[in-house]
Amino acid sequence: SLNPMENESVVAALLKRAKGSVELVDVSSSLPELKRRPGMKYWKVGDVFGFHESFDDSAGRKRQKTLARTMFWDAEYDKFPLERCVRVFPHLDDTGGFFITVFQKTKELPEDMEALPFVDANKAYRLARENAEWNEKKRVAPVIKFDDSSAVASITKHYGLSDALVLDGALMTRQHSDLPGVSPKRLYYLSKGARKVLTATAKDGTSAGLQVVACGVRAFERQIVKGVKCAYRITQEGLDAVYPHMKKQVVRVRAAELETILARQQDEPGAKASIGGARSSSCDIPEEITHAKSIEKLKSVADGCVILVPKPVGDDEDNEVEASALAVACWLGSGAKGKSLSVLASKVE
Repeated sequence: SLNPMENESVVAALLKRAKGSVELVDVSSSLPELKRRPGMKYWKVGDVFGFHESFDDSAGRKRQKTLARTMFWDAEYDKFPLERCVRVFPHLDDTGGFFITVFQKTKELPEDMEALPFVDANKAYRLARENAEWNEKKRVAPVIKFDDSSAVASITKHYGLSDALVLDGALMTRQHSDLPGVSPKRLYYLSKGARKVLTATAKDGTSAGLQVVACGVRAFERQIVKGVKCAYRITQEGLDAVYPHMKKQVVRVRAAELETILARQQDEPGAKASIGGARSSSCDIPEEITHAKSIEKLKSVADGCVILVPKPVGDDEDNEVEASALAVACWLGSGAKGKSLSVLASKVE
């Protein structure tokens, strides 16, 4: 959001409470190619009833109860360099909207900011119960750490993941499993900081009770198929995080072959005709794969999830990067008619 009530007003209220112990850092020289706008020095607060100049100004007029005094501009805010905040608008860099602020602590915070608020035990229990009921009613499963080291080892070995990608302790899931004796359906990859927040516990060792609707990158999904050694496939969403570290289950194909596979998956007209004749070999190779080098590469991987990457044109490093950006997660399987390739991505992906 680029609403100043959620951005500059929060920054200004914090600086006011900090009483000089925290300052805004000027980052205007950082990331020079990033187009940006400075933070707002003045703003009005609006709701469904209109705009209000100040918290006291709206007295006697209708306003939403959710409006707080700290949302409004204050004359004291003039001394704060709020222009050091960074606003990134979608039309400037072809991105989403972002609000960026960098703080630097210059001395100890005031006591009233350091002190922990008193929490009544009965109230704390009631809030914890309400959190649990909220999750139950909304059917939001808790986020839990994935501790199956054997499954992690199987994923690492099957896809030949390098030591740079450490999955052990880095994966989370929404539930232990929906099938007895079977690993969870989805595994999410999170940064170290995010995992620390989501696994935080209260002083008594109980869960912090965070109501988390979504988290991390959905990197792996369970797909148990007879003859496939690894129980998890890589998702299209998870490719950006996993693909750079893969040494196995990657197949270089011609762009035309990958285009044919995608066209057939979407039932596009003329997709079958684009294959161009009879199958290149016996049923050991999917019929879309016709080039000799592609066939050779495909024979070197195991059934299950494979990543198809179009062969770059030339040896230029930029071409390699562009080709990797077009990687597609697929499933190599065997059926009554022989080997086949299915795309593991939606139309949107």
